[in-house]
Amino acid sequence: MTLSDQDFDQILKLSHLAVASDSRDAFKANLEKICLHVEALSNLDLDGVEPASWASDKPTPKRLDVVSTSVPDFTETNAPKWEDGCFEVPSILGDV
Repeated sequence: MTLSDQDFDQILKLSHLAVASDSRDAFKANLEKICLHVEALSNLDLDGVEPASWASDKPTPKRLDVVSTSVPDFTETNAPKWEDGCFEVPSILGDV
């Protein structure tokens, strides 16, 4: 699959990526290889293959329902500012 420059620019825009002009051709070539791989996957014969919604048949392990603190004990010592059991963060909106 060959991407046009317009398609490539649109992909970069939608993905919020900035690519340096000297690596643009290499990046575009890699993206074209990825598109070829996806295209090859879409051509696979999957008749008789059941769709799967989970990666494993094992059930989700359950943990005990025990009351505990939601913040580990070491959080307070690692926090830049801590007051009354909460992180203290600077105001970014000013007086609202």
